[in-house]
Order: sequence, then C-alpha cells, then structure tokens
Amino acid sequence: MLVPVARPADVPAALGWIGATNSELRGAELTAVLRSWEDRFGAVLIGLGFDTMTVQLSRLPQGADEIQAILGEHYAFCADNIDQGLPADQYAEGLSEWLHWDFWWD
Repeated sequence: MLVPVARPADVPAALGWIGATNSELRGAELTAVLRSWEDRFGAVLIGLGFDTMTVQLSRLPQGADEIQAILGEHYAFCADNIDQGLPADQYAEGLSEWLHWDFWWD
C-alpha cells in the first residue's frame, strides 16, 4: 500500500492505525516514537499488520546505557515483547544485534 507521508514513521498516524490493541498508544503517539527511533537509529517502518509492526535499523544502540534506555522504550511501546516474549536480559542482548525490531500486541 502506498501512503502519502513525508516519513515512514508517519504511516500509523496517517492510517489511524489501532493495532497496538492493549496499549494506550494510537497513531499519533506511535508515530512520535517511530520518528524518534528514525532519527536516532535510522529505523524505517517496513511492515504493518493487524496487530504487528516491523522496523529496520541502519544503526544499532551502542553501550549499556543506551541499550537499557531503549529497552525501557520498547517496554513502554510494546510490553508484550517482554512480558510474553523474551526475558528483559535476553531482550537487551538482542537490541545490540538485531537489525529488525518486531512488535506485536494482543
């Protein structure tokens, strides 16, 4: 689907996407987070499903402080990734290696 936006991060807001079903975040809030990740990590939204989202990174978080900070951001963005997925310590290890971040909401 083509969506007329200036930045890939703007897609959830432009679509009025409500896929983060068990979260308080909606299109505009999700877009704000994605814009921040786009600026800091070169994160580009490459997939958007009914309740899933995938971004591709061009820069990985560096250093323990930045990894812990982004772990907190991921938890606030999509707690299911950690609460129902990998334990926080394993998730944090992955953040230093993953070139894609996948999110899913129940």
